Amino acid sequence: MSLSASGSSSNVALGWVGVATTPPAPPVAWVCNTAASVTAYVAFGGSGVTATTSNFPVNGGECVALAINGATYLAGITSSSTAALQITSGSGHP
Repeated sequence: MSLSASGSSSNVALGWVGVATTPPAPPVAWVCNTAASVTAYVAFGGSGVTATTSNFPVNGGECVALAINGATYLAGITSSSTAALQITSGSGHP
């Protein structure tokens, strides 16, 4: 799934959110910021989640694996310009 992050917070429902298996593999989201030089900030939560520039930064050109911790939505924002976030959710580290 994808999310266009800009100066206003927007969010997207996460896809499959797995249940830990044996051995335990907690649900994670693999978040990639395809913008070359724009930092996006992300937050997890329910359908009303919003992001601020105080949330977790994902630098331009960077991919990170983040624990979902029961969230069903991911929100993103930038301090300027726009950034395209590509998000894949699943179980364990990609």
